Amino acid sequence: MARHEHYLAGNMGIQPHWKVLDIGCGVGGPAREMFTSAHVTGLNNNDYQINHAKRYAVTYGLEHRSAFIKGDFMNMPH
Repeated sequence: MARHEHYLAGNMGIQPHWKVLDIGCGVGGPAREMFTSAHVTGLNNNDYQINHAKRYAVTYGLEHRSAFIKGDFMNMPH
């Protein structure tokens, strides 16, 4: 999975000044693997996964470039 994420990130041309929305972010894997140069907001409807994504962001030193919020993509929070 990580290899595929790296492949996608290389082809997307993510820039450091971009803001990326990851809908269905799970535990934040793409934020750690794909979008490390941009600010990522992860959206997920699962408290357990959001809490883990936040902890992983701290562990990997990415908390200043990421935010993880609980929400439904059909009714996105502001």
